Amino acid sequence: AYGLFSKTFSETRLTAGYFKGRDSLLGGDDAGLLLGVDRPLNDKWWIAADYQEGKSAFGATGLGVAYAFAPNASVILGFVRFNDRSLQDMITTQIDVDF
Repeated sequence: AYGLFSKTFSETRLTAGYFKGRDSLLGGDDAGLLLGVDRPLNDKWWIAADYQEGKSAFGATGLGVAYAFAPNASVILGFVRFNDRSLQDMITTQIDVDF
């Protein structure tokens, strides 16, 4: 479970929150801080960064850029660096469609 609070200043949105997971799945890193920032660059492009505390597979820093190729659809390209340095960094893609 997690909870988030967000506040927008001008065009930049800041987000902070807390998560709590099952110790049996996440080990000793079953709770922690969530932080994020995102901002539109124009009508089609936006950038974002977020951080989740801990050394579980969820603990990471992410950076991304998104492009809205239709009024109801966008594609996101991101880079994830895990807090547990034994895990390999990754590049992700995501397509969002609003129905």
